[in-house]
Amino acid sequence: METTVADSNATPEQSRRRAGTGRRRVEIKKIQDKCSLLVTFSKRRTGLFKKLGEVCNLCGGEAAVITFSPAGKPYAFGAPSADSVALRYLTESISAASSSGLDLPEAAAVEEAEEKFWWEQPIEELDMEELREYKAGLVGLKSNLVMRIEDLKMRKTVTRNLFH
Repeated sequence: METTVADSNATPEQSRRRAGTGRRRVEIKKIQDKCSLLVTFSKRRTGLFKKLGEVCNLCGGEAAVITFSPAGKPYAFGAPSADSVALRYLTESISAASSSGLDLPEAAAVEEAEEKFWWEQPIEELDMEELREYKAGLVGLKSNLVMRIEDLKMRKTVTRNLFH
């Protein structure tokens, strides 16, 4: 069964054409179906990252986007890289704060933290309290890694079961 354009002002040629849906504007609302939600997120994320890359290439700018999936997984894209853009942003914020004459302890702490990560500091230079904090940080890091690995295993199993 063929659908035709039903317009009283249409020419005979136009009335014989099939009426397609074409590219329509999608209403922006929360997608309830979990599978459709994940597919849409993936496609739109790819499109967003592609557009950002094009803008940066055409204009010579630097930009970064961080987005989180419905499951909470972070995705980042940047030109030249998300890390370099974030670092530049933080450095510029500190420079602007110090050049405006503001003495912000937070700015100094961030600047000091940028120089060295806590796990890069030699442990020989740490006192007992700092060693305890270091150990607690490592335990927390290990815990986060274990949870992340379990989450990835679970997602892999769910995805495998979903498509089989």
